Amino acid sequence: MPCYTITTDEDLEAWDAFVERHPQGVHQQLSWWMRRQEFALVETGVVVAREGGRICGGAALYHFGLPHAGHGVTIAPNGPLVEAGHLGCLPDLVRAIVQEGRRRKAILIQFEAFAAHVDAPLRQAARVWPVENDVVWRLYHPGLWRDVRVILEGRSEEDLLKSFRQDTRSRIRQAIRKGYEVAVCESESDLRAGYDILQRAAAERGYGVRPLPVFLDLFEAGQRRGAAHALICRFEGEMLGFRFAIRCGRGLYGVRIAHRETDKSGPVGRFLHWHCMKQAMAWGLAYYSLGAPTRGSIAEFKEGFNPVIVDNRRFVTVVLRPEILPLVRLLINDTGLMDSARRVAYGLLARKAAPRK
Repeated sequence: MPCYTITTDEDLEAWDAFVERHPQGVHQQLSWWMRRQEFALVETGVVVAREGGRICGGAALYHFGLPHAGHGVTIAPNGPLVEAGHLGCLPDLVRAIVQEGRRRKAILIQFEAFAAHVDAPLRQAARVWPVENDVVWRLYHPGLWRDVRVILEGRSEEDLLKSFRQDTRSRIRQAIRKGYEVAVCESESDLRAGYDILQRAAAERGYGVRPLPVFLDLFEAGQRRGAAHALICRFEGEMLGFRFAIRCGRGLYGVRIAHRETDKSGPVGRFLHWHCMKQAMAWGLAYYSLGAPTRGSIAEFKEGFNPVIVDNRRFVTVVLRPEILPLVRLLINDTGLMDSARRVAYGLLARKAAPRK
């Protein structure tokens, strides 16, 4: 079966359509999203399998460079994706992915968080290479190993609100009583104000955010495709919160949320999530993703929506350079080094950011 890397706009649009209709498709596999994740030491690509001219399987690939003679690792988040009845394409597809990994000097190719029915056929297809049956690369991974979801399908707004824990319901009703307002973020001035809230929250918590030009480009690219969704929350004319989400397939995925409340138990965050869920229901989507499981107060915050956890912790790691694998294991344990690398990358990106098609 023909399997190869695609690069043309027409082919990438066909891939995006495949991801959108696949039950396990996620936004991290969309080509327009992937291109906007590229910065220093990160490249992306897509390998597909075709039958009768149409895509029946494929994988989104993220290539992370390492500070060792140009080598790196290749990650296939939530993939490979394969249509029902086409699992037979996996041997050819895996070979094409391995070929692409070798071209990029990958030490390993990590397939992760793929669908359960792909597990056994994928392991069978990868058996001709050394394989680790567990995760090796544990740092930044584009997809979701475990996804905290609020199920929307088959529920009314009233039923959904009743399913939340009492404290969460109380905070949402408190926002309604006080006159908090939530609106769709459409103007660039609102986006810039929302970004300012994100940036302040990132500085307080010690994580990085994309430079403003890159953020605006990402949002505009998603908006053109009907995928990007942003909400702002105001009270008495002041913007208090901002929520950025991406629509893909059967779900709405929360990407970033931030607010200016000093009271951590305040209603803004919960009110924004609630409005995102209502919008997703209006679109007929099946679920709303709160992202990966967390700990502490953020975990308690998410648990207030009474979500379910979709566990996708399935891994097949094809080892292409066994002699270098110990180096990778050392690097992935040095979180300080990798965090520094990301901050430098964001700094470089800020200086050379430019809109992409």
